[in-house]
Amino acid sequence: MRGETNRVCHDPATGDGLMGAGWPTDAGAGVPPFPSGEGQRPRPNARSGQITILNCFLMYMGALVLFCTLNVAELLTTHVHLQTTVDCAAFSGAVVQARGMNEIARINNQIIELLDVYRNKVWRNGPYSSKSSGNSAAEREARTFRRTNDELLEAQSSANSRYGRECIQTAIAIARRNESAARLEAFPCGHGVLTLLARVRGKDTSFRYRYYYTVRTANGRVRRTGTASGPNVTATVHEQGTSDQTYMCGHLVLPSKAFFFNWQEALPTVFENLRTYGTALPFGGQLWNGRRGVPEYEASLVRTGEVRPRPPIPDRWGAEW
Repeated sequence: MRGETNRVCHDPATGDGLMGAGWPTDAGAGVPPFPSGEGQRPRPNARSGQITILNCFLMYMGALVLFCTLNVAELLTTHVHLQTTVDCAAFSGAVVQARGMNEIARINNQIIELLDVYRNKVWRNGPYSSKSSGNSAAEREARTFRRTNDELLEAQSSANSRYGRECIQTAIAIARRNESAARLEAFPCGHGVLTLLARVRGKDTSFRYRYYYTVRTANGRVRRTGTASGPNVTATVHEQGTSDQTYMCGHLVLPSKAFFFNWQEALPTVFENLRTYGTALPFGGQLWNGRRGVPEYEASLVRTGEVRPRPPIPDRWGAEW
């Protein structure tokens, strides 16, 4: 029958309300209500929305942890990059220092070799016609050697200053090429020079020469060859004037760094002026070991606190080394 609805039956065994088949097809037909207290659907809990506040808090904390992780990763990456940059700068400066120290040691060897060259030249040009002429030739060659010795000593001083400036320029150029926003302060051991040089006596030698002399005998004159000693000449060389090490120390400062999360409002001093230090020094050679120079200097990275004297640079907390 049109508009007729099925009744709701109650199962006494289960307590469930059972709907019969054949619901009305009329649009205006209503659905009969459930019997009071029987077969009704559970009503929503009025307190279930409070979990949303906890979810929002947990999402905020998760995002904060994520940003902290990204910032720490960025900080470590930046620090590693800055440390690599300052190590490269210090090592490059030490390479220039080693090149300059080797040049000074080689010039010391050239001074000793030239002394033997001039001495042998006097001997090979003999025999002289007289002892006085031989002595004059020896004096002439001795003056020439002294003048050449002074010129080579000046060349050593010039190389000491030139390489002292070049090592700083090289370190700054390397740092600027790798990290243009950072500022490098170079602290070489010598102020504007590689090392302090001291003049010492390298080698003493006498300019011996041969000459002719005439001996009268019963049968006539006989020319014989004699030897005599000319002026005593000392070769002057340069050695390291102090026991302190020659080194190149770099202090690299990055004024600011953009991170994923802005910490400036909460912690304004955490990421300010990131600092790194790098130190390298030439080793393995010797300007003068008492007999000759040893031009075998090579550059090597070392710990900043292990060099003597310690570099006059501030550490992270502003204290002096």
